[in-house]
Amino acid sequence: MNTKLQGVKYSHMSFSDVLFPRFCLGCGATGSFICVRCEGLLSPFEINTCFYCGSPSLNGLSHPRCRRPKGVDGFISLYHYNNLFKKIIKSIKYNKAKIILGDLNHLLGKNLLKTPIYYYVKKFPGLVAIPVPLFEARQKQRGFNQTEPICTYVSGLLSIGQNTNTLVRIKDTPMQTLALTKKQRRENIQGAFYGGSPPPHILLIDDVVTTGATTKEAAKTLKENGAKTVVVFSVAKG
Repeated sequence: MNTKLQGVKYSHMSFSDVLFPRFCLGCGATGSFICVRCEGLLSPFEINTCFYCGSPSLNGLSHPRCRRPKGVDGFISLYHYNNLFKKIIKSIKYNKAKIILGDLNHLLGKNLLKTPIYYYVKKFPGLVAIPVPLFEARQKQRGFNQTEPICTYVSGLLSIGQNTNTLVRIKDTPMQTLALTKKQRRENIQGAFYGGSPPPHILLIDDVVTTGATTKEAAKTLKENGAKTVVVFSVAKG
């Protein structure tokens, strides 16, 4: 055997890794899109909070005083939307780098079950995961809806059903990141969804929640069409 090859491990490498090596989005190190060092720079949420007021809340449930009849009943997010996470999400969305989702789902697998997510699974029998959809033309332009693979991964991890057809985006709204105020974001997203015939209990999945305008509109649409419970999971929150 060539002595230069002794001790080299190939079991974790694929042919695509050789042709297209992975570089960490944080520091540029080879091997993965999110290296162990930069994973430590991500900022996880340590306390679950109410979706509406942001104060600590048991299991992330909306406080009784904060609840809306057509609103979000509970909310769990893993990470703060810091600069590194922004770079990860933007690379997925705008560079069409769907392959990065594998490393992102790896983070979910390590950390999601540390949250009270199973509380929702047990409290709301028949809970079904639904991703926040993109407008059809925008999804074709981007090549995929980054929230769908996350939804598939989360539903598999929790052993619950998923539905990618019930909630449909029927309005091509301007990018929410371009809106300057919360009021503009609310106005942008009004009437953006069609809810079909949703299941009674829904785990709404999104990659990032910022002002929450999109999440609120999606929950409102689902409840107007018959859903009883809408709890939300996002990978990050700004």
